[in-house]
Amino acid sequence: MTTLRKVNPYRSVRAHRDGVYHDRSDCPTGRLVHSQDLAAGVGTLARCAECRALDEGRTLQPASSVPLREAGSGRAEGSGAIDGDGGSIGES
Repeated sequence: MTTLRKVNPYRSVRAHRDGVYHDRSDCPTGRLVHSQDLAAGVGTLARCAECRALDEGRTLQPASSVPLREAGSGRAEGSGAIDGDGGSIGES
């Protein structure tokens, strides 16, 4: 049985950095928040997708390792890909 590593919700005071709150001590992104930038609570932010995934027993690939296009397919993959004009490709 896996032990959940739930903690009181916290966020970065630099909310523009990732725009989410965290509630797991084992969240890879949450662990990157420097101690001087920590703030308690959720504010008006959404819950971190990595914290949600950890609760469900899955992990998310870091965005930098997710391929944006399959070779030769011309089809965008992943959400949040940016096109050449700065607009989003994928999820609306």
